[in-house]
Amino acid sequence: MRLLCAAALALTLCTSATRARAEPACPTTPPPQDAEAFEDSLIPRPLKHAKWAALVDGGWSVLMTGAWIYSARLWDTPQPDGLLGLVAARVLFGTSHSLILSGQLALFTRLFEHDSERLSQGRFQNEWWVGLDVPADCAQSSDPGCGFGLGGASELSVLVDQHLELALMGGWIQGRVQDSEAGTVLEATWFEGPLVARRLDRFEVGPVRIETAMGGGLFLGLHVAQYHPRGGRPEGASPLELSVLGGGLGPGFSGRLRVSLPADFRVYAEADVVPLFGHSRAAAPQRLAPLSSEAGVPIWRRFAIGLGFPPIGDAPVRLSARLVTMELSARRWHQTGHWMASLGFEVPFVLDPPENAPAIPPTCRTLSEKSAH
Repeated sequence: MRLLCAAALALTLCTSATRARAEPACPTTPPPQDAEAFEDSLIPRPLKHAKWAALVDGGWSVLMTGAWIYSARLWDTPQPDGLLGLVAARVLFGTSHSLILSGQLALFTRLFEHDSERLSQGRFQNEWWVGLDVPADCAQSSDPGCGFGLGGASELSVLVDQHLELALMGGWIQGRVQDSEAGTVLEATWFEGPLVARRLDRFEVGPVRIETAMGGGLFLGLHVAQYHPRGGRPEGASPLELSVLGGGLGPGFSGRLRVSLPADFRVYAEADVVPLFGHSRAAAPQRLAPLSSEAGVPIWRRFAIGLGFPPIGDAPVRLSARLVTMELSARRWHQTGHWMASLGFEVPFVLDPPENAPAIPPTCRTLSEKSAH
């Protein structure tokens, strides 16, 4: 669903951008020998690389669902609690992201419907996260797999007027905390940035190009635990098996640093810090131990550093490796408990025809038609 939304945005932006550009005079030079192929090459195709985005985003989504089932032991009794818990988690983390993204796409398209010539380029960034640690104290857990988990994040961004970057972002991570005779405990953090704006500036220092994108936006997020018992449902526990420990929404900072090195390597540094108008529980239920919670103003924060690699062969996908840390809690903003190793995939959206290519006005007859006369 996320991919379909992203593809719809790129297609809409490209279509409206093509309409909005001034129509030059019809070409008078003789058409090339292969007129149809020449004309075809001038048409913007934002979905040219959609299959790569589908493979990256869709494949990992299936794996994350399987990992959630395995980590939380949701196939085991009691049922239907296990199945309801899985559906609740996927609706909360997946469907909500799709709905928010769809709404923002509609708003974004509306805003630039008659001014889309200002749009220049776009990209879809998807990250596969392998969880290495969780905010809970694994030293108090008897589970040797405490901290391990899977998650992911995605960001769709479009550049406006060469200096304004608009982005939609979201993601989540879950990790095992405890698997004991009483039951299985997972800890998860979910976030959304439905509207993020950053100022993009570029600098060159010899062969090195530096890009800074600094700004902010509106964010929302949740700190959630899932408890799947062995045996009957504990008193006071929800059949959905989810417990919200904290969350909210609010404005915050979002910054990106991209350094392009010789041989097409890149260095990345990223930071998001957002105080949320919401709630954080003073203490987690005893059944969730050793997972804990603190009362106060919840802050969602995410930091990442990484290295990007040149595209391989003709594939448009640019791979990157990152170390990511994140948390949503009332602890101090620089304290983070989720640690993830990330494999990133960047897929471009083609919003413009090739540089220096002559424009073909839609009111003109096609080159192939002209060549027939």
